[in-house]
Amino acid sequence: MRELSPDLADKVYTSRYPCTQFTWKTAGDSLLGRDNLDLLPIIRRILVQCLTEALPKAVRISHNTVTSVTPRPSKDAKAVVNFADGTSEVADLVVGADGIRSPVRHCLFPGEPDKAGAKYLGVCAVGGVLDVPLSKSYTDNPSILFSIGAAGVLGYCGLSKTEANKLLYFSFQKSEQMPDRTKVDYQLITKQLRERHNDSGVWNRFAGTFVADSTTTEIQIGFTCTAFGVLSYGFDSKSPVLRRNELFVELR
Repeated sequence: MRELSPDLADKVYTSRYPCTQFTWKTAGDSLLGRDNLDLLPIIRRILVQCLTEALPKAVRISHNTVTSVTPRPSKDAKAVVNFADGTSEVADLVVGADGIRSPVRHCLFPGEPDKAGAKYLGVCAVGGVLDVPLSKSYTDNPSILFSIGAAGVLGYCGLSKTEANKLLYFSFQKSEQMPDRTKVDYQLITKQLRERHNDSGVWNRFAGTFVADSTTTEIQIGFTCTAFGVLSYGFDSKSPVLRRNELFVELR
């Protein structure tokens, strides 16, 4: 990114949340260990905003759903991106092979569903973003925290220095069958979260420190899947926003 635009790279860097390490704990809040890291956590919306503002004014920006990509028929030809509204665009470069349902990846591996598709790994998750002030103890030593117990995994981290009141959280659990995205039972989600984390020291501190002061949280349902042999995580972007009291009052 810095090779493309030093100013853009600087803006993205200053918009990130500077997590310095992974912190691993037991469900009882005992420290297992720390791993140093050099990651750049950033809210996707802020990253897209930085990229958009860096484009020349003459560049046209459009938003549409990609249904398929027609690969180049020859070395000198260009790819064609096909959209849901029936239109198409000729492109020098197509970027977007990260999603578990990516049409671009199917274009890269035509007729190879094992490479282009996704395979459910038996783990589902609940996650979202809390609007809540981060504690000074956390901002002084920011990390991506994982609490590991027999019933599941709870984790959280800050997202952006420009929006200091954003906290990402996630809770993983084993599930033999992949949940149906169209049939989300929020009472069941609440029950499962309480069962997994109610006795967790990390959860109690998380709920008491962060959740008690939060106003809203966006609840999203995700599944862990394989793609290219790499662990991917897909969120349902159509999930509604729940009030904090609907989820957390019974869990603290």
